[in-house]
Amino acid sequence: NSLMSAEFVLRLLITNSTIEDNAANSGGGVYCMQCYLFMSRSIVRNNSATYSGGGIRFYFYKPTDETRVVDQLQTPENSYCGLGYSTGITESSITGNSAQIGGGLSYHGSSFYVEGSTISDNTAITGGGLSNYRGGGCIDSTTFSGNTASEKGGALYNESFALKNEAVGLNPLAIPAAEHDMVHHESFEIPDYGGFLDLSNSTIVDNSGPLGAGLYTLHVGPPYPAFIGRVEPLNTIMAAQTNGADCVSENGALVISQGYNIESATSCGFTATGDQQNVSAAQLNLAPLANNGGPTWTHA
Repeated sequence: NSLMSAEFVLRLLITNSTIEDNAANSGGGVYCMQCYLFMSRSIVRNNSATYSGGGIRFYFYKPTDETRVVDQLQTPENSYCGLGYSTGITESSITGNSAQIGGGLSYHGSSFYVEGSTISDNTAITGGGLSNYRGGGCIDSTTFSGNTASEKGGALYNESFALKNEAVGLNPLAIPAAEHDMVHHESFEIPDYGGFLDLSNSTIVDNSGPLGAGLYTLHVGPPYPAFIGRVEPLNTIMAAQTNGADCVSENGALVISQGYNIESATSCGFTATGDQQNVSAAQLNLAPLANNGGPTWTHA
C-alpha cells in the first residue's frame, strides 16, 4: 500500500518529510484522490506503483467547481499560473520512483504547480518524470534530469482529451480502450479541458525516451481549438537528452515558445524572441546533477 492515501480531503500538508521504499497499485508513495495536497521541502524516493504515479498519484475523476482552475482557468484564453491550484509541490525532490504511467508524478484532471524542485532518475512507460493527463498547471524553476520512459515522454508526458459528452453519450465503446479506466464510469462524462502546462525557468536535460526524451505532448479527440493541449516554455533549457528528441508533438498538440528557451536541435520549434536552437551539450557545459546549495540538487 501507499505510505499515505487520501480521498476527498479538503487540505493535506506534507512538510520536511521523507517518503521512501513503498509500493502500491497507484501512488507508490502517496495516493491523492479528489484531495488538495501541498508538499514542501520533502523527499519522495524509491517508491513504485504497478500502474500510475510511482512517487505520487493525483486523481480528480470528476472535477467540480471546488477544483477551481479546472473550470475557471484551464483554457488557452486564461493563465492559470499564480491563481490557485488543487495540488502543489515546492522545494522537494522526487527521485528513483517507477510506474507504468508517471514514474515520479502522475496527474489526472488536477490543477497543479511544481516549483523549485528536482524530478530525477524516475522510470515509466510514459512520463518518466511526470505525466499530466487532462490536467493543467505550472512548472517553475524545476529540474528534470535522468528520467526515462520506454515509450513516450522521458521527462514530461502531456495529454489533452477533448471528446465532447454528446459524442460519447453512455456508450463506453466510444471511449478509446486505453482510457476506459481513466474516466468516470458511472456517467461517462468527459469534460472538455486539460493538457495545458506553463513551463518556466526550468532545466530539462539528460532524460531518455524514444518519443520525446524531454517532452511528449498529445491531443486526443476532435481538434476543438479551445481545448487542444499545449505546453508553453519560457526561459527553459530543453536540451542534451541522453536518447531521443527534445520534443515530440502529435495529433495537433502544441508547443508554444514564450521566448528565451534553448534546445539541442529544432524538434521543439523554439523560434521566439531570445530562443536558441542547435545548442550542443558541450556548448551548454552543464555540470552533473549535484548539491549546489539550494533546497534540491541542480545542474550548475
